[in-house]
Amino acid sequence: MNIESIKTIFNEKRETMGATNEVRVPSFVNCTRQQAQELAEETNLFIEVIGVEYSADIPKDLVLKQNIRSGKAVEEGTTIELVISGGIKQILMQEVMGLPAEVAIKLLTEQGFTVDTEEVYSIFQKGNVVESNLRTGELYAEGTKVVLMISLGPDETKIQEEEFVVQNYVEGTIDGLQEELENHGISVNVKWEYSNT
Repeated sequence: MNIESIKTIFNEKRETMGATNEVRVPSFVNCTRQQAQELAEETNLFIEVIGVEYSADIPKDLVLKQNIRSGKAVEEGTTIELVISGGIKQILMQEVMGLPAEVAIKLLTEQGFTVDTEEVYSIFQKGNVVESNLRTGELYAEGTKVVLMISLGPDETKIQEEEFVVQNYVEGTIDGLQEELENHGISVNVKWEYSNT
């Protein structure tokens, strides 16, 4: 027997008895569908699920809201419309490496992420995204914080320092040059060739 048949029988019985009994609407929020159904039967009400909405407050598959507030007096047999929680919305992390910072920030913000930035020296063009703290292609809860590393371009100080070191040892010894370069984080392989000059 479907719900419409049950409603018809209930209404016919109520008309025959001439009764207009009222009941207080219970709170269905945070109930499972089964619990909501049992609660409705206990109070001679009907329920109907009309949709699903994302929620950060109510766990997935529990009742998120109802169209008639709890505590209100209604006639027996009234149908209460329920919305079920879909849980926290999940967002797919997009690939943003190499994008201009403003483009990446706009894209991620529109998706529902919160965005923060840090500046780092890199070989990437100045102002472009070098990397982020989240992995591309994975799902994250709406509101998750993304930290974008934004390129400042190459570190000119280090480049000048390395050029100085090389120039400074043009007339120096191989051992001294190799040691100095390695102290600056530059790997050196020495290849020996004979020369008549």
